[in-house]
Amino acid sequence: MAAARVTVVEELSREECLELLQYNSRVGFGRLGFTTDGRPMILPVNYLLEETFLVFCTAPGTKLSSAAGAPVAFEVDGVQSPYRSGWSVVIQGVARAVTDPEEVEQLRRGPLPSWANPGPQRWVRVSMDEISGRRIPG
Repeated sequence: MAAARVTVVEELSREECLELLQYNSRVGFGRLGFTTDGRPMILPVNYLLEETFLVFCTAPGTKLSSAAGAPVAFEVDGVQSPYRSGWSVVIQGVARAVTDPEEVEQLRRGPLPSWANPGPQRWVRVSMDEISGRRIPG
């Protein structure tokens, strides 16, 4: 009889989490968890990571737009199924609309690509109040 495989879960440091968010997420794509109309919601977003926050863009009036001003959770992960390995990073913070015209223009011209059709944009910044991560090595 074969021995049972033991899965080891490693806790990641803040620095390791930030490195994974910055360099190992293929397209800067994650999921934002928030509450809208009294119900939990999780939606995909592409993001840009800065030193103390992350930012994403959405259209005014969308469900994502309603996250501004509220506590949120943001999750990014990477999986290598053949090796039964992967990692996950979770940020907890507060989402706030970016309203400074100069900053909005800088973000609009920056490296964050829009996956939606051009149109009105609302930029949202998420503070990184808490960051945690886990890894299952292959």
